[in-house]
Amino acid sequence: MSEIWIVNPGKGLGPLEFGMTQAQVAEFENVMGPIDETTEETLPDGSLAINEFRDRGTPLCSFQRGVLTFLSIGQSDLIDIRFQDVSIFSDDPKRVYSTLGRAAGAVFWHHNSVIMPSLGLELIGFVIEYSPKGKPPVFVSRTAGFTWPELALFQPGRETFKEAHLIEISSEAD
Repeated sequence: MSEIWIVNPGKGLGPLEFGMTQAQVAEFENVMGPIDETTEETLPDGSLAINEFRDRGTPLCSFQRGVLTFLSIGQSDLIDIRFQDVSIFSDDPKRVYSTLGRAAGAVFWHHNSVIMPSLGLELIGFVIEYSPKGKPPVFVSRTAGFTWPELALFQPGRETFKEAHLIEISSEAD
């Protein structure tokens, strides 16, 4: 991995900050590569998102009204994604979850992923089954081949979920 990018809750990832224009994001082409594909998506609220796909190991960047509002990335050989002292995709999933959970305070289950609204992030593919609050969730095995862990970051106010659909779960892995 050649680059280390830090998760900045509510602000972005590494050098990418929510509110940047497509031109500003393009300035990081030296790390992320050129745009491979651009798609348009109608969001649940009816607004339009422009999604830019680059190298497989770099973030999907999504723009609304011309500014960056959403990032999504999986395990990468190009970028090591970190939060505090943990590597999101290299460290033990339980350590990642607990570190993020302590920082978030409240953690929720939503459609097979874990949402941490206070951090503006979603963990996809780390937890395969939730348990009632107070009991740790069931984690994906490091050797399981059926999931592709992913981290999604969203700009505050641009969440794609409704609070009424969230189920509170434990913020600790053990």
